[in-house]
Amino acid sequence: MALLLVGATGVLTYLLTSQRQRVTLDLRDLKMEAHKFSGVDPTEFMEFLNNLNKIEPHIDDPRVASYFLYTALDHLSNLKFNKFGIESDIDELVSKIGFSAELSIMDSALRENKRFTPKYLNETLDYKTEEP
Repeated sequence: MALLLVGATGVLTYLLTSQRQRVTLDLRDLKMEAHKFSGVDPTEFMEFLNNLNKIEPHIDDPRVASYFLYTALDHLSNLKFNKFGIESDIDELVSKIGFSAELSIMDSALRENKRFTPKYLNETLDYKTEEP
């Protein structure tokens, strides 16, 4: 009986501690990829970086983290209106950053049992209809 109690306590302790691990967001490579567009409009690019850096401290709150993510992506998207020929590169980068950040926000939301509705992750799903 004591062995069962010790085993149950160990399993419960593991479940409680493993669930509370903090989710981290690593966008360094994507920030470096975005840096080549910093000269197009330095003010917009700095706003993009500032908002992107605010996601990590608020990753446990999906509503706030997604607000900073989508604001950052809007600033990055605004760069394509200042110079011709970079639209597709910026759109691709926005999708990569959105997908990567939303994965981290979704993981955190699932761990914290909070609701999160992604935009970029939903675009990657292949919807198939069943034929009768």
